[in-house]
Amino acid sequence: GYSVAYRILDAQYSLPQRRKRLFIIGCLGENWRCAAAVLFKPERLPGNSTKSQGPAKNITAEIENSSGITVYENHATDSRIKEVKVSPTVTRRWGSGGNNTPLVLHHKSNLIRKITVEEAEELMGFKRGYTNIKFKGKPAANSQRYMALGNSMCVPLVKWIGQRILMVEEAVNG
Repeated sequence: GYSVAYRILDAQYSLPQRRKRLFIIGCLGENWRCAAAVLFKPERLPGNSTKSQGPAKNITAEIENSSGITVYENHATDSRIKEVKVSPTVTRRWGSGGNNTPLVLHHKSNLIRKITVEEAEELMGFKRGYTNIKFKGKPAANSQRYMALGNSMCVPLVKWIGQRILMVEEAVNG
């Protein structure tokens, strides 16, 4: 049989974005601690409580030329706009129009714009230009690039899980 552990992880401890996702790990065998060791540090297993990892990163650090800017969450359904320090979840809808993308206000020029695809790539932990590929023989449209980002996982979280799997495998198999 298999043992299984699950945990909801939020990208905001490695990226300035709220992105909660459920991760499920299964390990061959009946010892649930093996699966749990991938998703939880040993000191955080049942019976051990520690303080949180600290505050989330600030989104303005990921925006190009970020001094003197404010980022706003943009609610398309009711025209609400509110200032945020952590980006809302990058979704596939950001490229579909209709005020789905957060806004950036540059105080010096009073210009307002949407977060660019390249900035969204960085919010997911990818390098700028990562989604700039050919699609049907032409450069991918921004809407396709936002869609790809909204459907992906945050790079630092996936990397962390991969490292934890490797660590547990090495500990178990020597």
